[in-house]
Amino acid sequence: MHTNRFGRSARGAAATLVCVILVACDRSGSNESSIRVVGERAGVLVWHSVDGATRYRTEILDRQGRVIHDHHATDTVAPLPPLFIPESGSKWRVRAFRGDKEIVVSERQPFI
Repeated sequence: MHTNRFGRSARGAAATLVCVILVACDRSGSNESSIRVVGERAGVLVWHSVDGATRYRTEILDRQGRVIHDHHATDTVAPLPPLFIPESGSKWRVRAFRGDKEIVVSERQPFI
């Protein structure tokens, strides 16, 4: 069986697709937008764009909730770190920004 650079089989990588609609509020409490997380696949994290967002920050969290890796992007994909294999309980999330203001943050997503 062929494995990818993250130690997963091609079949396992394809099976990691998750589709979830997440709603988050800005700091004032108004429901400004939502982040639709597609999931992880083929070594990248994927989500749908947020209206008005100018950039995104993805964060990989260890089981204690500490950020162990982050990535800034203007697109809706972020690469996983090379040779990344999630530990049990690790999760990821995405934050959307308009300029310097965070407007939406997704729920923490488990790696599948």
